[in-house]
Amino acid sequence: GVAGPLLSAQYQPSRMVALDLSQGMLEKASALPNQGGYTHFVQACCPDLGDAQGPFDLCICAGTFIPNHAPPETLVSLVKATQPGGFICFSVRKHFFDDVESGFSTLQQALVDQGKWELVAKEERDYLPKQQINAYYFAYRV
Repeated sequence: GVAGPLLSAQYQPSRMVALDLSQGMLEKASALPNQGGYTHFVQACCPDLGDAQGPFDLCICAGTFIPNHAPPETLVSLVKATQPGGFICFSVRKHFFDDVESGFSTLQQALVDQGKWELVAKEERDYLPKQQINAYYFAYRV
């Protein structure tokens, strides 16, 4: 919900899809002025993207890849939904990414090795500063 208005202020796509597990969160997003810039609302459980049909030129995941939430296999679904030359941007909490058992670091590298995407940027920044939790912010080109 919060990402839509920020994104639509800088980037005016003809189609912008909000996807969330929670119908309540989708309702909050649709209640924003101009529906937060969203044109479609999809309730789905990752890694299944439900009715969010690509190809997309940009996929952004905000607050998605945290413990006990969307699994790393969601990244494979995003690659399939992103058009060649398109971008996938997301964050993963640092401690979660650094834990090999989470599967993120291994899968992200496997997708590079398979030629599915290439890393454009990786930065470590504050995620929850009051809790002293950092995250890695990634941008990949498909």
